[in-house]
Amino acid sequence: MAAVDRIIMWYCSTEAARREGVSSEMCKKFFEVVQREAFENVDEVLGQLPSAAQRIWTSAKSILDPPCRLEFCSILNRALFSDSAEAAPHVAVVAQAINKLCIVRGIRDVSKLRFPKDGILWRGSSMTDEHKSFFRKGLKYRQPAFMSSTDTEEAAGRFLVLAYEAGQQCVMYTIKLDARGERDERYRCKHVNFVENSHIPNEKEFLFAPYSVFVVEEVAWQEDCNYLQPHLITLRASVDCRLEPPNLPLAPCK
Repeated sequence: MAAVDRIIMWYCSTEAARREGVSSEMCKKFFEVVQREAFENVDEVLGQLPSAAQRIWTSAKSILDPPCRLEFCSILNRALFSDSAEAAPHVAVVAQAINKLCIVRGIRDVSKLRFPKDGILWRGSSMTDEHKSFFRKGLKYRQPAFMSSTDTEEAAGRFLVLAYEAGQQCVMYTIKLDARGERDERYRCKHVNFVENSHIPNEKEFLFAPYSVFVVEEVAWQEDCNYLQPHLITLRASVDCRLEPPNLPLAPCK
């Protein structure tokens, strides 16, 4: 839990926290809330760190009031995007623990793992005008942070509503996995897995590890963007990031 505390306090020291009106006292109280929630599953915290880290990732506790929610998962991803030397040692501890359950490399019988129908995942999120130019058809890139997705379009749609209520543009990502990976280890995407340990099991979350590789297949920008008519981006996930060039462009924050 010490690494979680240090990541939250790192965020508290950033310009973004000052802009969002977050004080050091708010950060301390937020950590106490996250820690108290984590210890509801005390066996995980004391002896199953990957499971505990994965569950903390899914916490819905927010340091900000709605509609501008900010959960621990978002703070962790901000630290990953920032590449902060101050946050890096603590981020490494938490990210390594989560990754132990994200990475499926070496699992021989992949048929025992949950796989989305037809290899399709969805992600509802927000988009800024500044970042639209990055997503162009044919681009291959790495995602520097963890990336949530779900195997139900309905669950992804709830995040479109949250983005809209926060005054943000809505974007729906369709993420294609190689469908052969359901049964064949060779084609199984090595850097995504179903989140078994979750505070919000109805989200049916599949989590991609940091620096996962994607190719943009289609982009459709909407003039009148809302949660019923979001921007649309179709991605194809790489089967194995180790086989991809190391110097690919990095996606912008969010």
